Amino acid sequence: MQKYFTKIWLIGSLIFCGTLYANQNANQTKGPTKLIFAINDPGSPPYLYFDKVNKGYRGIIADFFNSFTEDNTLDVRYLDSSRARNEYLVLNGKADFFLSSPAWLDNPDNILLSDELLLHRSFFYSISPFSQPFSLTTLPKNLICTRRGYIYPSLSQLFKDKKLIRVDSSSQITITNMLIKGRCDYAVMNEYNANSVLNLKQFCGINFYQSPNSIHDAPLTFVINKQSRDIIPTLNDQWRIFQNSGQLEDSIRVHGGTSDLDSQKNCS
Repeated sequence: MQKYFTKIWLIGSLIFCGTLYANQNANQTKGPTKLIFAINDPGSPPYLYFDKVNKGYRGIIADFFNSFTEDNTLDVRYLDSSRARNEYLVLNGKADFFLSSPAWLDNPDNILLSDELLLHRSFFYSISPFSQPFSLTTLPKNLICTRRGYIYPSLSQLFKDKKLIRVDSSSQITITNMLIKGRCDYAVMNEYNANSVLNLKQFCGINFYQSPNSIHDAPLTFVINKQSRDIIPTLNDQWRIFQNSGQLEDSIRVHGGTSDLDSQKNCS
């Protein structure tokens, strides 16, 4: 009888050790969470944009993904798309998440949101000084250079009523070129885009002016497929680390450009 129980104990011990080893091995071999992030190609600085020199995406969001530790990492694959299509891809499970604002979504009740990441503030930009005080109602029938596929909540009704004329373009650089050539009276961009684009060397020597007040403020968040809800706590926690450690501020400085629009006056 004693030999019988000894045998049973040995078998049980082997099973326990085998299970423990299998679990440890599974944890060791478990790779990073694989996710698909949809991008409104070719992106938009400073958030996420394609670097033609390095043949890859750079920006604040790329820096954030790279800030994860080895113990808590994400394997993010970028999917080139458009702002209009991004929401469709996430809703239908073709992508896990993308960057946007609740104000720009067609179906906000059918998807999930992370915590607020950044405040997206849009301004008008011109090659002539703005009048004081500045108001949208004082710009009858003016041509406004805009990004194709973008929604501008504060301007939508004015565009619809033809009080302002929307002139779409494919990128912020094209928008700026159109503004310089007089194809529109004003360009609308968020402050980070403007700081990055208007200070490019190709626009050196040109004076740009920002409207005295923003025309629209919108919080940016990650917009997430409901099936990918498990990543929300990880994204929120890591963003707080990214922000509190000063990495976010550094990333904005690198990808957002200078905020001094007068810098174009001194060309080297």
